[in-house]
Amino acid sequence: AAGSYFAYDQLKKDPLAEFAHSTVSDGSQGMIILSDGSERLLKNNQSYIEYDASGAEVIIKSEEKENRIENRDDLKKPVLNQVVVPYGQRQSVLLSDGTSVQLNAGSKLVFPAKFTGKTREVYLQGEGFFDVHKNEKSPFIVKTDYINVEVLGTEFNVSAYSDENMVTTILVEGKVNVSQKEKMFANKNFELAPGQGCFYSRDKQNSVVTDVDVNQYIAWKDGLFYFKDMLLLDLVRRVKKYYNVPVQIKGEKLANTMVSGKLVLSEDFGEVAEYLAKTIEGRCGKTKDGNYILEL
Repeated sequence: AAGSYFAYDQLKKDPLAEFAHSTVSDGSQGMIILSDGSERLLKNNQSYIEYDASGAEVIIKSEEKENRIENRDDLKKPVLNQVVVPYGQRQSVLLSDGTSVQLNAGSKLVFPAKFTGKTREVYLQGEGFFDVHKNEKSPFIVKTDYINVEVLGTEFNVSAYSDENMVTTILVEGKVNVSQKEKMFANKNFELAPGQGCFYSRDKQNSVVTDVDVNQYIAWKDGLFYFKDMLLLDLVRRVKKYYNVPVQIKGEKLANTMVSGKLVLSEDFGEVAEYLAKTIEGRCGKTKDGNYILEL
């Protein structure tokens, strides 16, 4: 039994995940970590980061300018890169195989500068929308701490925030296979059809597949956030990710109120705060130190 557990524990160790967890960041600034270990700050929200096919050059585009960076690899083996997106930002990445990824606030993506081998593997913390370049000889695998998602070429959304209980995979088109990771034996696999979502509960360690309105789960990349029968506590947690603004809820009863609606993720958080107040038929105040408070 001890030998079986050791083998299982070794399988759990993944260089992609270890690299993500080893990154030291205060979470206040976006950055890209290149193959040589150097860090480049992403000063602009919604920059476009493009890798060429060889992985040797990275182009960072923003509204103001375009930077071309040499991505040195002196070790002659696959070396990992990482994009870190802080709260209050979103970023887009074009990987060397042609796969595009839109990363939501508070996310990390770890990936090789150039894919080699039989599979194309990346690691995600947070939320990302993937448009995978099809390659039947090399499946694309998104790894998280709780599930893996395997595809050949398709569009889907994965949300795997460390501070949220539910890990979700939403399929827009194509086909994906979702596998659980936490159980030592008898991990289940779920094959999704377009318009379906797989919802993995971290505390219950089980998954449920159901039909969904896809737009409600991917609208964030277009600046919208839909919520239906959602606890105000969970809604505020998400809003804090989008804006990196402190928001408090006054009273446990109010925090556990179920709410539904749509947020336009504008740059003015004051407008969002007023909308949240109207949703709960309450008001939103602001303290001297800049904290927002929702109360009835």
